[in-house]
Amino acid sequence: MPLKPFLATALAASALGLAACSSGPDARGQLDALVEELGDELIALRVNSINDSGPLVTIGKKEGEGIRWYGLSQGEIDEGTTSVAGLLAQPRPADSFDLDALIARIDAIRADPECPGASAQEVIIDTGIAATASCDEHSGASTSLSEYATLDGEPAVYPAAPLDDPQAVAEAMAVFARVYGIDSAVMVSMTDDLGAWTMSGAPRPMAEGGSCSPSVQIFTGAPTPAFPVICDPVEAPGGPSFPLTPSTAEAIAQTATEIRGSGIDEGLLIGIDFTANDTGFTWTARLDPMAKIQSLTKDNVVVINPSGSVDLP
Repeated sequence: MPLKPFLATALAASALGLAACSSGPDARGQLDALVEELGDELIALRVNSINDSGPLVTIGKKEGEGIRWYGLSQGEIDEGTTSVAGLLAQPRPADSFDLDALIARIDAIRADPECPGASAQEVIIDTGIAATASCDEHSGASTSLSEYATLDGEPAVYPAAPLDDPQAVAEAMAVFARVYGIDSAVMVSMTDDLGAWTMSGAPRPMAEGGSCSPSVQIFTGAPTPAFPVICDPVEAPGGPSFPLTPSTAEAIAQTATEIRGSGIDEGLLIGIDFTANDTGFTWTARLDPMAKIQSLTKDNVVVINPSGSVDLP
């Protein structure tokens, strides 16, 4: 899944570097100094800590469709990196963010000896305040922790969801609907060798005008944080979609199970696509293209990807 984050873990290191030189004020003092100089309206707030340093605060100001980060360096305002953002809403006053909760999260994460550094952040998106936190490992890698992903304080995590498990698929659809403020999708696509499937939502309006199509990759073996949000601009919203409901999840899971039990060679099956149509969805079992070419070369037989359709109530 392409990474187009509003909370990019790749930017955590640069934000940390921006703030790492700060000295003097505690977290509240840093925030007050930044707000006094740059104004009270923020789109994001981030707190970092590494090794034995205290909390290091950076604030996010909305800049076009992205976020410009600012911190303190030797008591002076230091402008950091701009991060690409998705579904940003209007900025809010600084007291809309929970600085104490962010500090508590990084303290809890750093209690793990495998996490010498940690970051936690809140960002204002169209559907609420999105919060995430990550462990900055000894290797330098930053891992987003699903247990800290929330939207307006409520968990925002996709469950480990095999596509043939209707309850898990329904739970994933419910999270997708809440995070993006939508009620329907246009496609679900499973790729076996990735141990994951993707869901593409029906286009939704953006605050700055136009529309975008949400998407998410959900792993079958582990929970997935709902952030960063991915919503690619589209020019012409519309077309068929299916509802993000338990009955749709049941139909997709049952169809996936039936396809696997239909006699299709599991060695050839690389994925299944479920695409919305006017009455429900069309499914297509994707077979290994190299195996299809080998069959044509050897037996002069054209192997066609099996397909069918399912009507939804």
